[in-house]
Amino acid sequence: MNGMTGSELESLKGLRDVEGILGSFVLSQAGHVVLRDLPQMFSNDVLADVGPRVFRLRETLSQDGAAAQVVVRYEDHKLILRPLPESSIVVLALHNVNMSQLKMALNLVGRSFSKVDFNTASAVQSHAGESTNKSAPPSARGAYYRGQRIS
Repeated sequence: MNGMTGSELESLKGLRDVEGILGSFVLSQAGHVVLRDLPQMFSNDVLADVGPRVFRLRETLSQDGAAAQVVVRYEDHKLILRPLPESSIVVLALHNVNMSQLKMALNLVGRSFSKVDFNTASAVQSHAGESTNKSAPPSARGAYYRGQRIS
């Protein structure tokens, strides 16, 4: 197993190419967030609380066999957990995300993480709050409320 090289963050950012993805993060086997691509409103403190809970969910569902994917549905969002041998990818998406596209994207990202040892990562690598469309000013990118474009 190898440590992180920096290309892992680029792979994680690639999940946003699927329409409806708000962001994602990676958990180590210990439940620590080791990589993130989320809006700024999700602080490291919030993720420090969420990480162990998501990890416990993975452990609970894996007792009777490995779960390929877990989807927790909320009114406007979905939380998708993809367990990997050495880590877990967690995706926050709008309720109308194309799950087939997301599954394919998660397969590709999961393969790119197959030789990475996230359990030796000492710090969170972050891509928080940056837009994927850097050419347009924030007002031109539009705003969303409950999954619907409002500007």
